[in-house]
Amino acid sequence: MRLLLLSFVAALIAVQTPRSVSAQPQATVPLSYVDIDPDQLVDAAFSAPYGRLLLAEFASALAGSADEACLQGKGIETSSLPDRARAITVRQGAQFIRRFLTMVDRPALEAAFAARMGAGAEAELAKLRDHPDVRPFIALDTVGRDAAVANSITEMLDRNLLVLKVKLARRFHPLATGNQKLIEADPSDEINDKLDELVATSKSAALARYLELTDAAQEALNQNINTKTLLGVRNVDLMPGLENDMADVCIGRQQ
Repeated sequence: MRLLLLSFVAALIAVQTPRSVSAQPQATVPLSYVDIDPDQLVDAAFSAPYGRLLLAEFASALAGSADEACLQGKGIETSSLPDRARAITVRQGAQFIRRFLTMVDRPALEAAFAARMGAGAEAELAKLRDHPDVRPFIALDTVGRDAAVANSITEMLDRNLLVLKVKLARRFHPLATGNQKLIEADPSDEINDKLDELVATSKSAALARYLELTDAAQEALNQNINTKTLLGVRNVDLMPGLENDMADVCIGRQQ
């Protein structure tokens, strides 16, 4: 089974949707979000081709929304808005992930993983990542991971700007705009198909063990997210200072 690449937005919606009393909400986030430094994770996502396309769409929305007189007064060139869009996205994205990860009980996660797979499972998993049979899987999975991270952050950014009533001329996430070019540029489906094919045709014991360990680690993570705390968090609280970021590029709020 391939690794799940679900967005934070989907996780938030999942735990914030009303359920019957007997149903127990459970948030699910990709294991890679915990394993990799948030700054590196987000920077990589928006350095990848699909992430760059999403950034260009955000920058275009900023350029069409910023007050020209304000930009001139601040000495901000329109040509600098793509760099500013990237800085805002990467900073807010890393902040978003860090705040979300404070809701993960890491000691309980590690204990649950060790209890299920053995005390040496973490070291075994680290060693398997460099196995020649596993590296091709990780290479493909990284492309999918980058797309998932970029989608998660861009979607949350788009939603939060809408909630904050920031005066953007238009929305920019492809699910909100229906931009077919961007939707087709998302490599997620193709990558998932390739991962499925790779796993289905592989006879590698190392890859099978790697998947077994990562599945167990993913399950341990899912079980050790504090959904009670998550239920009390507003989406805009995951990106504090966003309103100020917009004001810095001369985009205010609706009155």
